[in-house]
Amino acid sequence: MSQSVPSTPPHTQPSTGKKWKECGQIKTTPHVEEPSGIATHPNGDVALTSDWSPVTVFSRNGDVKYVIQGSPSSILDIAISPSNKYIIPSEHGINEFYIYDSQGVLVSSTPTYNIDNKPSRPTSVAVDSTGRIIVGLGWGGHKTVSIHQPDGILISKYEMTSSPYNLTCTPDDKLIISFDDNTLQVMDQSGHNASIIQRPPGIQYSEYWEPVYVCCSKQGELFVSNMGKPEAVYRYMCTGGEYKYLDCITRMGYCPHGIALSADEEELFVVDCTSSLVIRFR
Repeated sequence: MSQSVPSTPPHTQPSTGKKWKECGQIKTTPHVEEPSGIATHPNGDVALTSDWSPVTVFSRNGDVKYVIQGSPSSILDIAISPSNKYIIPSEHGINEFYIYDSQGVLVSSTPTYNIDNKPSRPTSVAVDSTGRIIVGLGWGGHKTVSIHQPDGILISKYEMTSSPYNLTCTPDDKLIISFDDNTLQVMDQSGHNASIIQRPPGIQYSEYWEPVYVCCSKQGELFVSNMGKPEAVYRYMCTGGEYKYLDCITRMGYCPHGIALSADEEELFVVDCTSSLVIRFR
């Protein structure tokens, strides 16, 4: 039997809470080509990573403020700590992550190793409410998550069943991780008590569900960019400890990657990697 591809993002369950509507765009070219990861600064700045460019910081209105000199290119993710430091993974061939201060000056670099103590390149980084740095080590088939103090010193690490692609922290400092086997899971910081977040009900076939980037609000909303069919950003809400699907945020025609909320959570920023745009929602 042939499998039909949904022509529009699914809205099969009633949405609740804020109705996110597109309110503007940030054009990243010629400064950043094919952006991927995104993080927002408390002052409203937006930091972008790319396959081709060093980390570049834009104002909320789209003006380039500065480039983080010496920062790597060809990286997928970025995070900003509660002390306003940039946490940035390394580029190809280097196995570490970097901490830059709020002005883009390098503070430290930390080597990263998988569960077998072999050098491993980070795929993703996140920071919890206490400033601890969580690093997903998924390149080359590695399947490790490591937890670090705010200064980068290793606290612990553990092995997962699949390779982590992207991760974020919930308001109560649990982890939500997208894996290369196209599962989306929530768990505690020891890797225990994991549960799978189900795909949206309008995505009929599992092969159309390819969650990549994830982002959480303080109110428990979860935003997930899907690289399957259709490519879109979906919203969940945590209710009674379970993430339940709410609605679809983006219209058709985007190729969403990185997602970030502004510090006041009044705006949502979605990277559209194919058009080199950041789409703003309010």
